[in-house]
Amino acid sequence: MKNYSSHIGIVGGGIAGLTVGCALRLQGINTVVFERADEVSEYGAGISISPNALMPLQKLGIKDDFVDRSFVPEKAVMHYQGKEIKRLDTEVVTSSRQKLIEVIHQSYVGLGGEILFEHEYKSLDADS
Repeated sequence: MKNYSSHIGIVGGGIAGLTVGCALRLQGINTVVFERADEVSEYGAGISISPNALMPLQKLGIKDDFVDRSFVPEKAVMHYQGKEIKRLDTEVVTSSRQKLIEVIHQSYVGLGGEILFEHEYKSLDADS
């Protein structure tokens, strides 16, 4: 595989951008995340993550930290018209999006990743 660059710019400091940043930092690639906001934050409701989706967090070394900050129910119970109709074992980890991004952000910074806040993507000049 060709080494196209030893410095990678990542547009967006959300869950995806910081996760990519962590993965690249673990490979020894220098990264800079450009984030439009003045701080790392995530909005939205809760998030439930299945065991398969936890595998990337495991590879990044942050799964345990995230699980420790989350709720891990043992059972899921479904009701219909006030009656229990199904009871399932579950391995889903439930948390807030904010807690997930806090864990990823701490890991990224701990790996030496750099974040430039208040930097908005405007355009790309492919000729330069």
